[in-house]
Order: sequence, then C-alpha cells, then structure tokens
Amino acid sequence: THECIELAHYFVKQAKAQHCEAIAIEKLTGMKSQGNNKHFNRSVNNDFKRNLFRDTIEKLCAINNIRFIEILPQYTSLTMPE
Repeated sequence: THECIELAHYFVKQAKAQHCEAIAIEKLTGMKSQGNNKHFNRSVNNDFKRNLFRDTIEKLCAINNIRFIEILPQYTSLTMPE
C-alpha cells in the first residue's frame, strides 16, 4: 500500500515538473472473466492495488491543478499522427 501511494506521488510530481496538462490512465473497470479462465484472471487480478493507485493520482491531480483523464482500453494503443 505504501509503495502504491509513493508511486502515485512520484508520477504527479514528475508531471508537475514537466508542466503536463493532464495525466491519463486506462479505465479498467469490468475486466472480470466470465468463465473459468485461470490465465486471464491471474493476468488481470494481480496484487497491484490499482484502485488505490488511481484514487491517489486523481486526488493529487485535483490538488495540483492537473487534469485527470481515464481512457477506454481500446483507445490506448492508437498511434498519434506526427
């Protein structure tokens, strides 16, 4: 838990130092497997406390006037035109 909170603080601190306007993360709600797929469940439901990490970043973004954006997973792999 402590490491998760420290990591969130580090990311927001770096975003502030780089004068970023926003921090964007994937919106991963609803990622539970419908069947008994052990491999899928292990890869998605690991020990990383994602909700704590997300909530901490969102709170720190509000304090530091940085926009917090959650992006749907299907749009995180798109390449932007140069």
